[in-house]
Amino acid sequence: MGIMPDIMETGRLRLHRITEERYPRLIELIADPETNRHLSWRNRDAELVTADLRDYQEHWRRRGFGYWAVEEITTGELVGIGGVQTKQWESWPALNLYARFAPSTWGTGYATEMSLAAVEWAGQHLPDEPVVGVTTIGNTSSRRLMERLGMIHRETVTNDGQEMLLYSR
Repeated sequence: MGIMPDIMETGRLRLHRITEERYPRLIELIADPETNRHLSWRNRDAELVTADLRDYQEHWRRRGFGYWAVEEITTGELVGIGGVQTKQWESWPALNLYARFAPSTWGTGYATEMSLAAVEWAGQHLPDEPVVGVTTIGNTSSRRLMERLGMIHRETVTNDGQEMLLYSR
């Protein structure tokens, strides 16, 4: 099993292991209806997001890797969350690629930069675990991101009652 360092850097981003100190900004970001506009669960309250963040931290403790809090190197501003984490899809396990960024950063390439780091890390340290990404049919930005990463649409799945497209490498 690969152990991910607590902090990694890409060209423009610092990727941190999620800590409680980052919860307020992550809750603000994840609960923002605009960041969820393609999802059926647009209105996420702080309690639900906090439970998710605790789950993400527990995953990291158990597996040695997980989702990052993402900040801009130049400003230190926390602008997103994402990475890879294990998830059970249907009857097979996979590494779920996740990316959620502040709307003010959309179009900057940050999601691609962070996702590429996650996929490269997974390929080096967990080569036998497939990386998958799931998005709604209408989220063309996410679909393009996965295609830039070399992922291919494999099937349509239902997740939390919503029809989603599943991509994998």
